[in-house]
Amino acid sequence: MKKAFLFLAFACIAMLFSSCNKEGVFNPKKKISKIYTSNSYTINGNTTTSNKTLEEEWTWNKNNTLSKIDVHGSLSETTETYTYDKKRVSRIDGVTTHTTGINGGGTSSYHIEFKYNGKELSEASYYDGNELQTKLKFTHQNGKISKIELFEMDLENMDKNIKAIHSILPEHLYSNLEKIYKKRLSKSNTKGDATIIYELTWDKNNISKAVCTAQWIEGYEKDIMEYKYDNYNNPFYGFLSPEMGEYSGADYFSKNNITQITTHYQSSYSEYENSTDINNYTYTYDGKYPVSCTQTVNYDEGSYTTTTEYEYK
Repeated sequence: MKKAFLFLAFACIAMLFSSCNKEGVFNPKKKISKIYTSNSYTINGNTTTSNKTLEEEWTWNKNNTLSKIDVHGSLSETTETYTYDKKRVSRIDGVTTHTTGINGGGTSSYHIEFKYNGKELSEASYYDGNELQTKLKFTHQNGKISKIELFEMDLENMDKNIKAIHSILPEHLYSNLEKIYKKRLSKSNTKGDATIIYELTWDKNNISKAVCTAQWIEGYEKDIMEYKYDNYNNPFYGFLSPEMGEYSGADYFSKNNITQITTHYQSSYSEYENSTDINNYTYTYDGKYPVSCTQTVNYDEGSYTTTTEYEYK
């Protein structure tokens, strides 16, 4: 969960779209205790499979609020702790211990602060140490988030800013934004801030479409994402976290589990113009909740499969 790019997938907004809960409240009927992952690669007909590894451990308070998440990685160990105003998440603090590499033996910290307007989430601000890196503003329509505006994204410090978004948005949105920034940085070394807008369309309690628009001085990116869902409960629905969605393949904004994401890319950069990607997700279930999710991505030379398993308390 906390691998890859800590940017747009930081995970979910806390029962954002449940009519019987305030935004910022995450209290699912089934509570995750552990998350495991395994991978397999097939290249030119040869398959390599990794062992199942423990990626996350979730600890819950006696009042059924999430207390902390321990994230285990090959290069670092991270602990995220949750602070509440009553039962509403007001802040998340993360401390990472780097076990190897350039930062081997060192630690780093970040935190996210949330602001609300009545029952609705209005702002989320990400700090690297004590330095503000990214701010998100939320617009609501008919009781649901209709627009997300991302401000103050310093392109020179993208690696730091990645954490900001990933802690507030679902994985598929995060991955989309990360791709946009990589394209942008490959095109120009221009310094400065950026504004990116997500516009969301709803079908009852699930997002049916998200349009992401990024406007640059020398060009633009527009990604249109369309979703299909199952009829089972999403265990991450409403979850607020700095790094989560990557393993579930699910949208934390939506009540059900995503089974397909179709993304149409539009760009003023000719090499990215008018392409389409389709990602499919399959699940196994225990009752109304999934216990595993599998995603396979096909390439010209082969495929890459990720399986995520959920253990409940």
